[in-house]
Amino acid sequence: MRSPSWCLAFGLLFTGLTASAAPPPVSTPTPASAPARATVILASRSIGSKRGEPPMREAHAALLVRFEGKAGGFIVQGGPSPVTGTTRMACTAWVIPSADPDRDFTRAVGAYWGEDTVARELPTRTLATFTVSGLDEAHLRAMVKELIAELRPHDYRFDRGPNSNSFMSLLLDKLHLLAPAANAEDLPGWGWKP
Repeated sequence: MRSPSWCLAFGLLFTGLTASAAPPPVSTPTPASAPARATVILASRSIGSKRGEPPMREAHAALLVRFEGKAGGFIVQGGPSPVTGTTRMACTAWVIPSADPDRDFTRAVGAYWGEDTVARELPTRTLATFTVSGLDEAHLRAMVKELIAELRPHDYRFDRGPNSNSFMSLLLDKLHLLAPAANAEDLPGWGWKP
């Protein structure tokens, strides 16, 4: 009869032999951080009107951007900007930090025509909503800056583009997002190409 100490010794020896023959344990890699994700809303609101008149049908488009896991977001909107040393106006855009982009976009300063310092609440329409992987603030700002440079040689034209609406449709193209079709009466300059 074999003693229990013999079984224990054999078990330890067997475990030692198999452990030394086995490859060393592989360390589990630390999971990479998830790629940035953003919700991008294409929104529009009226360009305003004179005080006492209903808002005009023509609208101004903007992107309302929120980054996953972060408070607040940004409003990306375009408009005219003087070209230094000339009498020209070119299309530019701004990436504006906002605690609540949806709410803040409804407030339009200057939407009572001729009253450039007065804010007006205007209804906002959501035209499309996208979820974009890999988009963070730095990438968004870089794309806006690149598009501003591309549009610099062109004069800003409210009625047919390039204008703020043209900027948003071109930015959606750069983001590889399918821009919805829009009526030129609703969004003048939408879809304009250089």
